[in-house]
Amino acid sequence: MKKALIAILITALLFSFVGCKPSSDGNANADPLAHGEVHTDFPGVEIRIAQVYTEEGKNKLKVIWSNNTDYEVMYGEPYAIQRLDGNEWVSCSKDEMTAFTTVGYALKAGKEISKTYSISDLFDVSQPGTYRFKSNCSVSVNGKGWQDCALWADFTLGNVKCPDDSKETMTEVEWAAQYIRTNGYQDGAKFPRVEIIKNAKELNEYYTANNQTFDLERKDKVYSDTTIGFLDACDQYDEAFFEENYLIFVLLEEGSGSVRHEVRSVGQTSDKKISVSIDSILPDGAGTSDMAEWHIILELSRNVFVETPSDVLVYWGDVLRWNGNVVEPPKPEPAFKTPPAGTLHTPEGDVTLTAAGYDWTVLNSDGTATTTIADQASRPLPKDSLEPVIIESKYAETVYAYVKPGKYEATDSLGYFVKLNWEVDPTSVTYACWPDTVWQDDSTREESVVFHDDSAFYAKNGGYIYEFAVTWDDTGAGYHGTANYYVYIVGGAEHNHQVAEEAQTVDDPVTGYCGNTQTTLYIGDKEYSFMYGHSVTLTDILVNLNYDPMRVCRCRPEYTVDTEFGTGYGINLTAGYARCDKGQADLTQEQIDTITEIIEWAETTNCKYPIDN
Repeated sequence: MKKALIAILITALLFSFVGCKPSSDGNANADPLAHGEVHTDFPGVEIRIAQVYTEEGKNKLKVIWSNNTDYEVMYGEPYAIQRLDGNEWVSCSKDEMTAFTTVGYALKAGKEISKTYSISDLFDVSQPGTYRFKSNCSVSVNGKGWQDCALWADFTLGNVKCPDDSKETMTEVEWAAQYIRTNGYQDGAKFPRVEIIKNAKELNEYYTANNQTFDLERKDKVYSDTTIGFLDACDQYDEAFFEENYLIFVLLEEGSGSVRHEVRSVGQTSDKKISVSIDSILPDGAGTSDMAEWHIILELSRNVFVETPSDVLVYWGDVLRWNGNVVEPPKPEPAFKTPPAGTLHTPEGDVTLTAAGYDWTVLNSDGTATTTIADQASRPLPKDSLEPVIIESKYAETVYAYVKPGKYEATDSLGYFVKLNWEVDPTSVTYACWPDTVWQDDSTREESVVFHDDSAFYAKNGGYIYEFAVTWDDTGAGYHGTANYYVYIVGGAEHNHQVAEEAQTVDDPVTGYCGNTQTTLYIGDKEYSFMYGHSVTLTDILVNLNYDPMRVCRCRPEYTVDTEFGTGYGINLTAGYARCDKGQADLTQEQIDTITEIIEWAETTNCKYPIDN
């Protein structure tokens, strides 16, 4: 549940998104992405689209915010919607200035929450196609303050559905309703009940047949806990009315006389039935203990006429009921008749995983179940059956301790960070691996794997086949079972650094800092602090590099730099990179030359707080 950390401010945060203007975020020429593609600036802080649907004529988006880090995250209300137009992402804001209330919500470490956005209120999403939801948040990194994080997730619009897919697809029809309290408790009676009234004669016959069961008389006076009388409500239904209209009576019984009702929708289904959605409402939050029976009188056009009560579907409290019994809608075919596929995200690219062996059960629409057992050839699979995934040694995840002055010390090696995603989240994942030198040797036991959680692990140095034993429990989705997946990863291949051909600068670089900004350079056991020209130049390079968290190699930095905008920047001029806690970025030859000049100048001055020209 979202928790407001800061009070709602009087001011509004303004996002300027001109309707259907090209995006300025650097993605203007991005290739079309598959539904569900996501991006984050801070690994572990993610959003994903859980549901796209229409409700009361509005397009809505249910977004899951996930925090799989050890830090606290804060996000707010602002967001943007873009549409993929050819190869260009364009903004779809309806207004030139879209305002959002400034409020902060906390997302604790290891938690996730859902938030629903009514996207068609602010954005033009009338055209079918691929859209992008964009937002941002801040991450509280220990000792480093709040760090900004931009996120986006793609989705498609077109044939969106209501969130309750158990209801029949229907077309809204014109209707009017009266709500008449007609007390008449009957032991064992079941509700709701439906009656069809086609003409004035049938209306009179209904009154005569049921007046001894229900209170269908007139009311001389209406009190707070009553309504007008049944006959008072029916005065308008004469022969002229029935020439073009007819009535549907929906009879309900409530355990409290305080309960009132509201017909939410009436529509005609594809098979020409009438669907009625009714809510029970307790206005004051607490009700009396008296029973109450009701006649809800629906007026409909003969253009949508139905003959029998069985042609009327009553959704009472969002559940389909008939004569007091809950009617289970036909169960849809399960989404996964075989185990879901997985995607392995490595620094070198993505790999699709399919089940090698499984025990899988699906629930059929007729209520029966089918179980399929697919045996795999061996455990693990033979080496020649898997295409190797090569991960260069530069991507090894090493635990570094930052030591001043001027040092990073390697304290431990975790391996190569690899992330897993599945078409549907599993209940559990168990990891195992075997070195490629002993495959299919029955006497060799599997080795353990250092894993981050059910969706990430660390691949080892060298060639290994990895097994993921995945379980999906029965959660009512119509399928469950277990499956084994395999991948062959060779970690630690030699690598060579290459100078960047162009500056790897962020889309929105930091500017405007003062010339007296201070920078500290650590070279070996010496420390050099300086301001003005060289300080501004070095800060400008390091602060505005587009660091990639997936491309941190294990080559150690040669120099360390602290700026007023960030500390602990590591520089290796031999390899040609800079890194910080956001990741690593390659330097251009011009940047290498500039930094070299600054370092040589700092060593030459050999004093504290030199001021350069």
